[in-house]
Amino acid sequence: MTDADRIRQFARKLESIRRRQGKLRPVRIAELAEQAGLSKTNILAQISRAPYLPRVRSRDRNDTISRFIGSMCMYRRGSIRKILEYTGTMQLFSAHLINSNIATRISIIASDAEFFESLAYVFRDRDCVTIADSENLLAKTQADIAIVHSPLGLKRSSDEYSDGFGGEAVRKVLPYIHENGTIYWLTGPFSALVSKAKDTLGHLEQANYHLHAVVDLAPGLMLGTNISGTLLLLRQKKPLRKFVGVLQDAESGNRMARVFNEGWTNKPGACWEWLDLQDSRTYGEVAHERALKAMAPRGPCRMVFLGDLLQDPQPQTIDETIEDATAQPNLFVPKLPNRLVTSRMEDQDVSARLVYRMIVDSTKANPQFLVQLLNSTYGIHLRQGCAKGMTIKNLKWSDLLALALPLPDLSMQDHIAELYSDIGLLDAELQGLQSTIQHDWSTVDGVVKKVDALKGVLDIDRQIKRWSNQLPYPLATIYRKYRVQSLPTDRFDSLLHFFEIAAVYLAVMGLSYTRAISVDYRTSIRNWLHPRKHTLGIKRPDFGFWIAVSRASFKELRRISSDPRRRNEALQLAGPEILETASNVGRLTKAIDALATPKEYRNRWKGHGGHIRNDDAKRLVGELQPSIRAFYESSASLLRGLKLIRLTKANFNDSGTTFDIEDLTGSDPRFTQRQVSLDEYPKDNRLAFWLNDSRRTCPVLPFFQFGAPTHPEETCVYVFNRIEQNRIRWISYQEARKPEYRTRDHQWSQSISPYLESDEG
Repeated sequence: MTDADRIRQFARKLESIRRRQGKLRPVRIAELAEQAGLSKTNILAQISRAPYLPRVRSRDRNDTISRFIGSMCMYRRGSIRKILEYTGTMQLFSAHLINSNIATRISIIASDAEFFESLAYVFRDRDCVTIADSENLLAKTQADIAIVHSPLGLKRSSDEYSDGFGGEAVRKVLPYIHENGTIYWLTGPFSALVSKAKDTLGHLEQANYHLHAVVDLAPGLMLGTNISGTLLLLRQKKPLRKFVGVLQDAESGNRMARVFNEGWTNKPGACWEWLDLQDSRTYGEVAHERALKAMAPRGPCRMVFLGDLLQDPQPQTIDETIEDATAQPNLFVPKLPNRLVTSRMEDQDVSARLVYRMIVDSTKANPQFLVQLLNSTYGIHLRQGCAKGMTIKNLKWSDLLALALPLPDLSMQDHIAELYSDIGLLDAELQGLQSTIQHDWSTVDGVVKKVDALKGVLDIDRQIKRWSNQLPYPLATIYRKYRVQSLPTDRFDSLLHFFEIAAVYLAVMGLSYTRAISVDYRTSIRNWLHPRKHTLGIKRPDFGFWIAVSRASFKELRRISSDPRRRNEALQLAGPEILETASNVGRLTKAIDALATPKEYRNRWKGHGGHIRNDDAKRLVGELQPSIRAFYESSASLLRGLKLIRLTKANFNDSGTTFDIEDLTGSDPRFTQRQVSLDEYPKDNRLAFWLNDSRRTCPVLPFFQFGAPTHPEETCVYVFNRIEQNRIRWISYQEARKPEYRTRDHQWSQSISPYLESDEG
């Protein structure tokens, strides 16, 4: 029996006992887990998860910090004899150190009484001392490693050094650390440290402890909270450089531990960088500056502070008369950084108390241009970078005034503002025509003339005919096949195949970006792929199943983008580029709606294996033309920029690391080769979604793969179809030497099922 099987069996037994007896004490959970044969690490995981089960989504994520600290210590195995951990939560970050026998003795200070009792039981047979308070430590205790973490926000009135960030705990263990020892302090976001926590850093500096590393913790890594955190590493020896990075998973943790222990290098990594000691930035701030540089608008401009563009640098009230408010060139900026900036207060969707009013000096800037600039991807990212707060970030007036904006000359600002206005008028005209024809059929002739005039400008029909050159492979191949076939029945088949694979492609896109930006993606994806009990779900998916998955995943992406807390979590987890792309993917709802009619045709004509005459097929192809147009109008713009790529090779040189990629666009399998720079180390031959000129990719969940096992060099794409008798069926809608093949269940487990495992598995 594997460890995963034991954990699943234990979880079922635990749930059965809990239903009969109610809430179980942690020590009782430890006893049951030990009887089930779980390792000490897994026992600790079950103890820590039980009280917080609704909030902790994935054991693997909450195990990442422990593995990272273990990796850091592995490189110093010979110099570590004693470890001291102060835990104020139901979690033990020295668990991997205990199991790997890196240290000869471990002392644990557990302030929680129930956790203290369970730890004493679990480690009763090891050289591990569990005590309730630091006062019980022997004076001669000199730990080589000290791990300190206290619940965020906990302030004890009886302790003058209590700051809600664990500063008092660091001060307590300081006398018991060896002069060559290392302190790992797990606390809140470094930029959000309060004055008392900063006083603790000053106290450590007076004790000759210097900051060697500041590691940002992605949201969800710290038990019981989904906010981001920081791991501070301090030693008495003064470093030459300071290490900053972001810990997202075990893989990035192992890489950072190796790089940190190897020492300083002038080459930045995918999730880390070395800074001067005087540089107070975290890696999140470094990455933010990188992203801003990549997003910055091109063209002649100068950097100007927003405060220098205002008539009065003092905050303006919003309760003035309408005449006065409309006479001024206003700018209404919400305190929430992801909300829209407007030129009229009535266009705001937040309370007036959460909005700043600015009066722009029209001789220096066009207010409408500033509205568009601050609402752009660049402007939103700029505002998010200066927002402050641990859970909900807000903009301060002084920080807004200090925003540096790229500003072209005034005539160019006016020209750009007019273009935005024209585009808005065109969009309003199209929306108005659509509303008119829905409610008044007598206006058809007039609407047709207006639409024909717009079509003449945009030439949509010609673009749709050439669409196969812009679609991702294999959508492009199937669409081209539909365009060139002569027999109506073959064209009808190919067109339905195109819509089917489009549904799969949208679903995989939604699932992949949900995995990239959602802290609890496992639960969401599992619910979508197994929507109800007693249904086959992913085991036998049909057209409607993929449409439902697409709709659910896009809805989740929109929720994350609109919720300030979840958006901040996603920003810390995936970065601004991936988050912005995911937000755009979430707006593809109309593309899903365009698949509703093809799904009905698929179920009516193909679901029962009936024969279709050429005349019927020709008529049906004609009836599906509006669906093609609707799908094009709603998805072409995004699919044109969001590429499906395959990463083929990494190139290391003096200027940095670049990657060879294949741009899987168009119907020609001789794909375009490109060389790009990325802020990551992706695996070779991995499929990924990539926005033009972005420095991050989004791995594609493995529902697609190139070539059959017997012909891996083949360029045909195979799509997951269903599970048949413990085998996975893969099919290709292209001209392939092997139209379909089946693989055994272990290959499914290696590729797709890891994303479907339960929390217990």
